[in-house]
Amino acid sequence: VRPQKMERIVGQERAVEAMRSKVASVYPQHILLYGPPGVGKTTAARIILEEAKKLPYTPFSVDAPFVETDGTTLRWDARDMTNPLIGSVHDPIYQGARRDLADTGIPEPKPGLVTDAHGGILFIDEAYSLIPQGERDFANEAIPTIIQEMENNRNDVIVIFAGYTEMMEEFLNTNPGLASRISRKIHFENYNKYELYDILTLMADQQGYIIDKKCKTILLTHFEKCLCSESFGNARYVRKLFELVLYIQAERLMKERIVSALTGAELSYLSYINFEKAIHDLEKKENNSKIIGFRADI
Repeated sequence: VRPQKMERIVGQERAVEAMRSKVASVYPQHILLYGPPGVGKTTAARIILEEAKKLPYTPFSVDAPFVETDGTTLRWDARDMTNPLIGSVHDPIYQGARRDLADTGIPEPKPGLVTDAHGGILFIDEAYSLIPQGERDFANEAIPTIIQEMENNRNDVIVIFAGYTEMMEEFLNTNPGLASRISRKIHFENYNKYELYDILTLMADQQGYIIDKKCKTILLTHFEKCLCSESFGNARYVRKLFELVLYIQAERLMKERIVSALTGAELSYLSYINFEKAIHDLEKKENNSKIIGFRADI
């Protein structure tokens, strides 16, 4: 469950404030966000735009859009009819064309993501997917197109690039025009174990659940261990753990055939036993992945 308000975002105070200064301003600017997965890059950007809409000095209207895409989507193949970034004009015999336009021989235009994001933000996640893998890679055309659109529409669309730390530096180096058009690089850090615990309790609270207080110690120990993994997913992992706990609880109650006899308070109570089993199951999955030679995505 993604936070919908700024006060629901845990940690990342410096990164959020830096982003706010560049987006919720008189002259919003293109920026780049980098950091590990699951640390709130997309969520913070979306909420900051909502904040900016309410400020009298920003250019964002109340209906300013937040358009989210990723680098893989923008790896446009020139043989395709539609460039996802700038759109296209369909041939009148194409299936997607409107009948009235086709009958008169007028091609139907199809808007791209830049048009969809007009007046707001175009958020490109996993931007490093646009790094060309060879001379004939169609990604070679995608990045110059993005740069051109950033320049041509700099007063109408704010572009935010996001991705993992190591790969975003390589992305910037693919074209000198990128770095010159990005006003600031903003780093999001891993959550610490206490912030991960706070995120879990917020998730539970949002859905009306109460976590057994005895769970705090085992959860902090588990999160500390998780943070040692390079592939740790931060809040994504916390959500996975929380959803597994709900499944384990439901399964246990069904087996015991006592659901109908329980009160609402009892159904919403997440016990130590549920979390202990969920942690055991996830750690077992991680260990099994290591044994067969694969790195688990946690």
